[in-house]
Amino acid sequence: MSALLGSARRHGFTLAYGLIVALAALLRLGGLTDVPHTLWVDEAWFGLKGREVVRGQDWLPLEPPGLGIGNSAYQIYAAALVQALGVPAAYSSRTASAATGVLVVAALYPTLLALWRGVLPEPGRQWGALAATAAMAMHFSGLLYSRGGGQMPASALAAVLVALGLYKTFASNRLRWAAFTGVVAGLGQNTYEAALGLPVWMAVYTGLRWLWPGALTRRRVLWLGGAAFLAAFLALAPFLVFFYFNPGIFLAHVGETQTVGRAGGAWASLLQAGQGLARVWLGVSFIGDELPGRNLVGRPFFDPFSSLLLWAGVARALWRARTPAFQLMLAWIGVMAIPSALSNEPPAFSRMLPM
Repeated sequence: MSALLGSARRHGFTLAYGLIVALAALLRLGGLTDVPHTLWVDEAWFGLKGREVVRGQDWLPLEPPGLGIGNSAYQIYAAALVQALGVPAAYSSRTASAATGVLVVAALYPTLLALWRGVLPEPGRQWGALAATAAMAMHFSGLLYSRGGGQMPASALAAVLVALGLYKTFASNRLRWAAFTGVVAGLGQNTYEAALGLPVWMAVYTGLRWLWPGALTRRRVLWLGGAAFLAAFLALAPFLVFFYFNPGIFLAHVGETQTVGRAGGAWASLLQAGQGLARVWLGVSFIGDELPGRNLVGRPFFDPFSSLLLWAGVARALWRARTPAFQLMLAWIGVMAIPSALSNEPPAFSRMLPM
């Protein structure tokens, strides 16, 4: 009887997970051509460039973005793929974003199950992962950016997959997970500017594991971390020559950040970055993104209930900061807050999605 109940519980969690992913798909793909009812300029641009790829006119149609767009190879190829599957070019970038948003939700549950193994007792681990996945499925900003036709959801997907791979790399002591992590992080550089934080996150977590190696030797930690970075370099290598001659595409928005070229030198830049970081963390629960059209202006990223759960989780992670899973998550939210903190008007919710 106990074995039967255990089997029913396991299948029940799988069924609940499937229903949550189905809900995420419905919320992101339902009525996609009607809401929003007009095209953003960037999604129209990505659809156009995707059509050029489908027609074989230009296999790498990247150019310096004049409208804040144009530097996401992922979005161009994703738009081309859905066009090849029959989606009209006008809505191809939006469909690609929505599908990527569904993949973010689908990838989150197995990632959290891996992270929380040994951290939460059973079945609390499954319940917690389901609750977090359901929250992501219905999160307002996640929905908004998934239906907006932009490249932002792709950087969130890269972050979740890097979290899974990075944790499994050191937990399993396997090079194949290091290779997986590196490939995702490398290809993720072609998604959205926020993904520039992924290699920093990898370096920080590798450093933490070197300080507290657990069952591994410090030499093995460095070997695994180095393998991940090598894989990232090789994955990005096909684009590196192109980006070398066209650096304005890869680093399109870096010169626009509040901390670059600022009068007053390095100290003024550091002070401005610190203020931006404070606004990002306030933006989680207390203040909102002021950019019209990308959010309900002034609304914090999370509602009060989700914020309460989040901060309780952060407090527990800090209390048990020697635990590898908590180290990973603290490094995750710390490093991935930087892209938004360096934006012109933090908190910028589009760059907070990976965080």
